[in-house]
Amino acid sequence: MKFIIAPVFLVFALVTTQTFGQTSSAETPDPEAGVPMAEETLNQSVFGEAVKLERLVTSTTGMAISPLLGMGVLGLWEYLKTDAEFRADLPWYTNPWVWGVALGIFGLGIFKNTFGALVPELLTKPLSALSVLENKLSGLVVALAVIPASIAAQIPESAPLMESGHAPPLATMPLIAPIFLALPLLLLMFGAVWMAFHALRCLLLLSPSTIITSGILALKAMFLAGFAALSVLSPWLGIALSLVIVVFCIAISGWAFRWNVFGSIFAWDVLLSRFDTPLKDGEEISGFARPGLPGVKPRTYGTVRREGNELVFRFQPWLCLPSREVRVLLSNVRLGVRKGLAFPAITTRKAGEETYLSLIELRPRFKTHEDLIANNLQAEEILPSRVVQGARNALRWLREVVDSPMSSPRQLPG
Repeated sequence: MKFIIAPVFLVFALVTTQTFGQTSSAETPDPEAGVPMAEETLNQSVFGEAVKLERLVTSTTGMAISPLLGMGVLGLWEYLKTDAEFRADLPWYTNPWVWGVALGIFGLGIFKNTFGALVPELLTKPLSALSVLENKLSGLVVALAVIPASIAAQIPESAPLMESGHAPPLATMPLIAPIFLALPLLLLMFGAVWMAFHALRCLLLLSPSTIITSGILALKAMFLAGFAALSVLSPWLGIALSLVIVVFCIAISGWAFRWNVFGSIFAWDVLLSRFDTPLKDGEEISGFARPGLPGVKPRTYGTVRREGNELVFRFQPWLCLPSREVRVLLSNVRLGVRKGLAFPAITTRKAGEETYLSLIELRPRFKTHEDLIANNLQAEEILPSRVVQGARNALRWLREVVDSPMSSPRQLPG
């Protein structure tokens, strides 16, 4: 992990050192000493680029946390602080139609999360899946269009100096070089932070209650508001906090990537209602590893099959590295398929025990196909979902505790 974090600090140090080093090394213009006014303007421009670099770092981090809100607020802010006669020269995301639509969609999400707390979580799963896809799309737009456009908007600052002939090309390199160096840095920062916070949105797909979902999203919004406020009050504090967030997100990138894969597949299956589609001949059974599956990290995506007395889970780390296999010996255990409200799972339990261990959670695609999966894997039992099983246990307890008013006294035997 240190090989990923180190380049972030290296590139950031190069960019900031080059920018501020030029500012500190420039002498204060003295008319009596004959310092050209072009050099004075150049020094002021370098300092202006440094300030803009601070804003680029903090705004990129904010957009990574919430792409739709960040893009909308950034466009609105730049639109309002620019005089009307100069707004035509602003980047495309400052257009009122762009930031208006972005903030409008974000407002609909808040409305859904606020009033959706009164609706059972199961009924809001399609909207939650749609929210995951929206977050992916808005993140892609920010990474490919908003960040490059915001960086490109800084380049014309050096054009007047170059056109005047007072500043040679090498003298303007401190203005342009940090901007081009900032692009890969900002994209790396955005990717790491976006993937981590998007994983949180994917994790909420498994939330059992809309109240829990709304509470977690409210905490995320409060964190984003606090980060924005600190960045406005102290840009350098905003940059420091941005770097802390980036380092933390890079450290958990593996966990975040696995949850991103889960969210994509879950949303795809739910929105297309793929659980109503019959299984194809030879279709592989795929799902996500649980902590009970040894030798593989939880939530890793792969396929499962049975070979003799072994259960084989095949997966590709990061979906692109060479395939690996994990084998589970099924001696002295009962293999089962557990039904679920959202997706089934493959379980094992020792003979004579009631508790079972979940090995693999299958994708929603295989919901309602538990019988075929059990036959394919030669499973020995099909278990009810935990919710149904819990409801049955609660009803059994209720019957034992509460006597019916119409029941008659029981007779003792004999």
